[in-house]
Amino acid sequence: MVALKTRFDGQQIVLPPELRGSAPREVVIVVENPLAEAPAPADPRPSIWDVVGKALRLRTAEDIDRQIREERESWGDR
Repeated sequence: MVALKTRFDGQQIVLPPELRGSAPREVVIVVENPLAEAPAPADPRPSIWDVVGKALRLRTAEDIDRQIREERESWGDR
């Protein structure tokens, strides 16, 4: 599953460039708080949506274990 955040302008969903030209897929649409007014102008703080689905490859448990092991080994006898 890949999550991409995009906009719905009230008429159509803006297709992110990442999906253009891809094969047909099943799509799940989640509408955030449909009764609220439009969101305020862009917030300078990063959002989880800035990262979700953008990784070139997801890290496996083995990748994370390896990174932790390497970090611990770099500590030496401290």
